[in-house]
Amino acid sequence: MAKIIMNSIELVERLENLAGRKTFYKNKYPYNLCYNHADGRTSADCVNLYKALLNGYDVTNRTVGYFQNNLSNTGDCTEWGLMSQCSDVSKDFTKLKAGEPRLLYKSGHIGGYIGKEVTRGGHVYNCIECTAAWGGGILYSYVDSRGGRYNYKGGSKNGDWTHNGLMTPWVKYINGKPQEPKKSNEEIADEVIAGKWGNTPERRARLEAAGYNYSTIQAIVNEKLKKYVTTGEVFYTVKSGDTLSAIAKKNGTTVAKLVSMNNIKNPNVIYVGQKLRVK
Repeated sequence: MAKIIMNSIELVERLENLAGRKTFYKNKYPYNLCYNHADGRTSADCVNLYKALLNGYDVTNRTVGYFQNNLSNTGDCTEWGLMSQCSDVSKDFTKLKAGEPRLLYKSGHIGGYIGKEVTRGGHVYNCIECTAAWGGGILYSYVDSRGGRYNYKGGSKNGDWTHNGLMTPWVKYINGKPQEPKKSNEEIADEVIAGKWGNTPERRARLEAAGYNYSTIQAIVNEKLKKYVTTGEVFYTVKSGDTLSAIAKKNGTTVAKLVSMNNIKNPNVIYVGQKLRVK
């Protein structure tokens, strides 16, 4: 029985790490597939690239590959054999949407819609496939809402994809939405100072769970707080029951100034532990 190997965001990341590699075809028994050679080439073709990924192959490993008889999670199948294991297999390419990568099929070939458009060298792409077309290798390409297969958006057409499907036997789809872009470390440091990430150890746990490096963020926070001290800026830590008007009155300023200095979007919403600049 197939098992989940990765989530949809990880799948796209792994594909994008492979894009641009040159390949050569040597995938029949007893040769191993997706073997990464010292010259940078990968022994893969279209279906074996996806079979290796969906069986958990470490595409960064440059010393080992998968033998075809090791592909227990997908089976050593053909292009259609892989597509037929997908869910929601369809000929309708209006199903392609942001944040939802799908396997693509045409007779004798397989590829992947990555759930987003990316721009490389002035051209727009939304697929990654291993192909002999357009110079060959593991390449970015483009699929339109009718299944048209192009080397990039508006570029040279090379046939049509006929089917698409969700890779749910092997991939966990995350909300069907694209990953939210991360804020910069500077922005997060400002939020930490404002009290939005709580106190240590809660702060560390929340930052690391969100994918940020706690030590890096804290170092920026410390530098910012030093700057505030040297410039004579004064901060007040919000306590339970505080209101912006009460804080303004206590510190000899106005609500309007507090809103401006702290970039507050809603004057009625402040947080316990939040640090507000008052001077």
